[in-house]
Amino acid sequence: MKYEKILFATTNPAKIRRVKNILQKSRLTILTLSDLSYEIPAPIENQNSPMRIAEEKAIHYWKKLRLKYPVLTQDDTIQFDNVEEADKPSMSI
Repeated sequence: MKYEKILFATTNPAKIRRVKNILQKSRLTILTLSDLSYEIPAPIENQNSPMRIAEEKAIHYWKKLRLKYPVLTQDDTIQFDNVEEADKPSMSI
């Protein structure tokens, strides 16, 4: 199955610009949550790593889509060296 559209499941303008810029030469139409004619509530984040959170979000939004196409998600974290584990922000960002 060939897709012409993907859903980038975010409302973050900086992330949207970055992904659209990266994929500008592709033939894909990049849709965002704001492009949908209906609202999908954000998932509750229960995972403990950016990769797991992104996976959880992708599955959540795909299940809620009325028309099915691939879903792209991104979750960021930050790590600091030489900082006590208890003082690292990591998943709090």
